[in-house]
Amino acid sequence: MLVNAVLPLPKPPTGSTDTKSGAYGIGAKNNSARLLQSIPVMYGRFNVTPDYAALPYTEFQGNNQTLYSLLAISQGQIADPQIRIGETPIDNFEEVAYEIIPPGGTVTLFPDNVVTSDAVQGLELKRPGEGGDWMGPYVANPAGTVTQQLAVDVGFASGIYRINGDGKEKAAVASWEIQAQRIDDNGNPVGDWFKGVAQKVQKDDRTPGLFDTYTFQVPEGRYQVRGRAYDTEQGGGTVVNAVTWVGLRAYLPSKRTYGDLTLLAVRIKATNNINSSTAKAINVTATRMLPVWTGSAWTAPQATRSPAWALADILRNTTYGRGWADNRLNLPELVRLAGVWAARGDTFDGVFDTKTSLWDALSSVARVGRAVPMYYAGVVDIVRDEPRDEVPLVITPDKITAGSFSVDYAFPSQDTPDHVVVSYIDDQTWKAQTVVCALGNSPKLKPKNITLMGVTSRDQAFREGIYMAACNRDQRKFPTVTTEMEGYIPKFGDLVSLSHDVPAWGESGVVMDFDPATNTITTSEPTQWFVGQPHYLRLARRNGSQDGPYLVTKGSDDFTLVLQGLTDAQKAALWF
Repeated sequence: MLVNAVLPLPKPPTGSTDTKSGAYGIGAKNNSARLLQSIPVMYGRFNVTPDYAALPYTEFQGNNQTLYSLLAISQGQIADPQIRIGETPIDNFEEVAYEIIPPGGTVTLFPDNVVTSDAVQGLELKRPGEGGDWMGPYVANPAGTVTQQLAVDVGFASGIYRINGDGKEKAAVASWEIQAQRIDDNGNPVGDWFKGVAQKVQKDDRTPGLFDTYTFQVPEGRYQVRGRAYDTEQGGGTVVNAVTWVGLRAYLPSKRTYGDLTLLAVRIKATNNINSSTAKAINVTATRMLPVWTGSAWTAPQATRSPAWALADILRNTTYGRGWADNRLNLPELVRLAGVWAARGDTFDGVFDTKTSLWDALSSVARVGRAVPMYYAGVVDIVRDEPRDEVPLVITPDKITAGSFSVDYAFPSQDTPDHVVVSYIDDQTWKAQTVVCALGNSPKLKPKNITLMGVTSRDQAFREGIYMAACNRDQRKFPTVTTEMEGYIPKFGDLVSLSHDVPAWGESGVVMDFDPATNTITTSEPTQWFVGQPHYLRLARRNGSQDGPYLVTKGSDDFTLVLQGLTDAQKAALWF
């Protein structure tokens, strides 16, 4: 167990088998369709392998295959996108065209709403006398949709040629036809069959996989499609001319807009430079754009890596966040923390691509800044573990409920970790890296492995790991007290001054009198004095907070203290 009195241990980003994160999963990353899963939300600067926003499809032209992919980068706006296929910048590939579609934009590179039939894959069109007539019918578009354009991919999987009686290679002939019929949402025909495409091909080509895409317009509606080949006089010899039907698509009306989502449209022509594997390794490195609170108003979205504005976006965003009004956030504290984190170089660079709770998302972002979210009377506050000067409550024995004071000591055991190993995503390689965080006296025998989501800098990972190691070593004394109404004064993470005579944590008493002429205080209890040592006094204000410390000297007896070096302003501020 790793001890930390203020911050809980971070949780690694995980998911079940069905909802596993695409950004933080183990293994090779490929573009995929994560059906019915969360649309990613990126914060800071991060590298993502985007999910398909629509199923990709292919077309053929002169035996050249072209892949069309529409990818969802992140909800919201992004800045400075760097697009790669694998490790290579996308601009290095002449056969690739792409466009970034901002939120509310439209796809112009290619039709973006295309459905492909799963039933039509590698079907050999039969000829009369070969065991069949028409192949199909196969439904082209789902119920509830309409199309005005259909496409089929037809060709010759084994090439098309003829070997005559002399053993010479000659051209072969193949004829085929595709027909379409309109149907209703129940699949019932509502029209006659009509010709969509009819071709007679004569070639001498032994190249396997000779395919072309044929498109044809249809009246608006839902359709089913069938196909067949015909016998053709060849002139004798051995003929290779089997017609293969490998694809059926329907082009539906464009989606027009995808809401508050940044998309990437990519058109890839298959060549020796790009194969089926690399074509699915499109990745994007970008910086999220978010509104920033200036202290009086929100700016237009700007590129930012600050955890403060990611926290604000999670709470304010009406699409994927909670959609709260500004008065539900402690904005002045967020502004202050944004400055602290900027000075330290603390950033949150990550992506949420699995379903998570509001509080877990807030906790993950705040954790990289050594903070936690807290909820007070309808307002979310962010509390950072940091040095504090203000003491909102002074607790002395007269304010402690009788018998409630105790001190627990968490003594290290043989299983207690002696150092921390932090795992993070490196911002150069975008792969998981580790950094060992050990204090100077650590033997480094028992590590505690921690995964920090949102950390992409080794320096930041090391700072947080050393912080956790120091907490584990030093925060092992846990006092517990029960007070009356004063206990409602401090908030989580506040600094409290606790004085008690049992563990000899200072001396305490009640101020019985104060002489402003001599700055002398008379106390209810005697005080101890140590020769040659300076002595200081802290006072509790009427609101429970601390006043002081003040340098004091011994008065005429053990019940009197003389305040030293008081200015007129300090004397005027003394509540007694």
